[in-house]
Order: sequence, then structure tokens, then C-alpha cells
Amino acid sequence: MLRRVALEARLDEAFAKRLTLLVADAGFGKSTLLGSWAADVECAWYTASAKDASLSWLERGLARALATRLPEAAAIVEAANEFANAASDAVLHADAFVALLCEQLSDALAHDLVLVLDDAHELSRSEASSRLVESLTRQAPPSLHVVLASRSAPPFPIERLRAQGEVLEFSSADLALTVAEIERLVHASVGESEAQLAAELHELTGGWPALVRLALEALAGAPVADRARALDALRGPESRVFMYLAEEVFAGEPPVVRDLIRTVAVLESFTPELCAALGIDAAADTIRDLEHRGLFVERHAGGYALHSLARDFALRAWPLSSSETLAVRRRAASWLAC
Repeated sequence: MLRRVALEARLDEAFAKRLTLLVADAGFGKSTLLGSWAADVECAWYTASAKDASLSWLERGLARALATRLPEAAAIVEAANEFANAASDAVLHADAFVALLCEQLSDALAHDLVLVLDDAHELSRSEASSRLVESLTRQAPPSLHVVLASRSAPPFPIERLRAQGEVLEFSSADLALTVAEIERLVHASVGESEAQLAAELHELTGGWPALVRLALEALAGAPVADRARALDALRGPESRVFMYLAEEVFAGEPPVVRDLIRTVAVLESFTPELCAALGIDAAADTIRDLEHRGLFVERHAGGYALHSLARDFALRAWPLSSSETLAVRRRAASWLAC
């Protein structure tokens, strides 16, 4: 495993913050990085799932996770069970539970403790579960530091915390592998150091850790003379990289992302304004979100372009018809001429 010492060192800053965010899509190594770092610090860990849309399930899960590090705080679990059986407005219920939880933590915590909430995007489907995490972030005693790993931004406002300097943030751009890191992985995988191969893999994958790993697995058994051909094959619809994009990444995106990607795939570059002129709904917000997550789009001078791998995928998996392609290009040309 590649230890990412610089990122782990930066994570140490979490002890001076109320909230730390790692926001990136699947395969960017959020959990791996946090797992390596958490092994050396005082940390309670909870991985969210679809079940945590139920407020009572989340309450019990967080309470048990905290109790693993605070055995003397068994009352937290008992309180969670009591609240689970109480009938009340769900959002008010969440606030009341957090108030009691924070009271218990204030009494029990004699040192700094990190609470990692992995897969936090699972909570966005529940207003009450999201409210619980928001309240905990704001009301927790100073010695509790909340770390959220998520595929999307938190479903509650953090601007005030950010303005107060209480938020530490990692994006996909921070988590992407550098050429130097990929070269180390190349050396471990194929048994030799090849800067050129590392640079080509970085260009192909954008440093996306999961894609780098899949590419290296495909290249590991290829003779040196065949590596250029093997690299080219990674862009094809039968490759592991292509299948990962299809099954793990694009499949989880909402229709508005698919509409944007398959439309702009026929263009060399684009802007939010051009996309709006093409009739793509919520184009500016979608592009901003994808850029923040480091997903599919790259900023170029004067606009954006699709990452080459995403563009190849869209043109092969979601192609527009020839008439649709012609219509998009004509409308784009007309807009650019204005």
C-alpha cells in the first residue's frame, strides 16, 4: 500500500478543527487514507449505509462507535436506545439526541477524539439524519473532531464554520495521485521505474487511484514491447477501466450529469453558458459540482473540457445519434458566433 505521508500529516490539522471533509467520488482512496491515518490517532469510526436514513439506526450506530473509545460512556448507548423508542418530530428528535450526546461526551472526554463518519453521502436522503450530523458538528465539545468522508458535499450549510476557520477540506484534486506516486506504484507493480509510463498513466487516469490500480493490474503481465498497445486498450469498452467507469461511477450519477456528459462529449470544449444555450438543465450547478469532485471535467483556459477517458466513455456508451450530434454542433456554432 502506498502511504501518503503528506496527506496524513495534513489530516493532523483535524485536531484544530470542528469539521474535516473529504469529498471525492468512488475510488479516490478516502477510506484508505483515513484508515492509515486513524491507526495512529484516537479515533471512533462509523461507516454509514442506506439503513442510516432511519434516525434511530444512525443514533445507535454512532453511540456504539463512540462507546468503543469511551467505555465509561455506556450511557450514550442507553440514551440512544431510549431515544429510538421515543415518538417525536424527527428533526427535533435529532437535535435533542445530540444535546444529550454532547452532554455525555463533555463529561466523559478527557482528551481529543476524532469521529470518522465514512460514506456520509448515504445520509443525504434523510433530513433528520443529516440534521443529526449537522447538530453534532456544531454542538460537540471542542475535544471532539468530526471527519466526514463523502461522495458529495454535506447536505447542510457549512459556510459559517468555514468562515470561522473551523473546516479542513480535501477534494479529489488533493486525493489524486501525483506522477511521482504513480511512478512508485509502477515500480512496485512491474519491477522497474519508468517515468514515461507513469506520466502516461497520469494522463490517462487523471491520478484517480482506483483507475491507476486497474491500469497497473492490466499492464503488470504485458511485455515491455506491448505496453503501448496495452495502454491504448485500456480506453476500450472491454477494459477494466471502462467497466469500472460504467459500473461504479457513471451508474451512480443522476440523469442531469448523464445529459450533460453525453451532450458535451461531441464538443472539444464548453462553458456553463454554452451548455445552458444547448438546453442542458442546471448546467452551471452540475459543472461546478463535477469540478469540485474532480469528476469528468477539467478546467481549461476560457472554459472546460471533458477528461479524455470520460469523453471516450460517453461517445462509446451513450452516443448521440448523428442528427442529435449535428444539432448540438450547429447550436454551439451559432452561440459562439454571437
